[in-house]
Amino acid sequence: ATASNVELSTVIASGGLKGDQLDQLIEFGADIERAIASGDRPLHAAIRLNDSALVGRLIAAGADWRGTNGDGWNAIKLAKKLKFKALIPVLKGKA
Repeated sequence: ATASNVELSTVIASGGLKGDQLDQLIEFGADIERAIASGDRPLHAAIRLNDSALVGRLIAAGADWRGTNGDGWNAIKLAKKLKFKALIPVLKGKA
């Protein structure tokens, strides 16, 4: 079984995704950089939820915080805009 067709951003944005479920989706091939129609990538979706655990898991799995969404914002810029500054060290792999 593979999860390569899973829109991880949509799954994360829906809320309720647990860290171990995210790990399983990634293990089975979900693309951690795949953007949805709005341009949001999985990191953007996790940031919008202010979920440091999911952000940390995505970073640990290799997600690139420099990837931009449809507004041209990388993950750190989005975290700053939403005033979720506690996520910035997590995004930089320092938390």
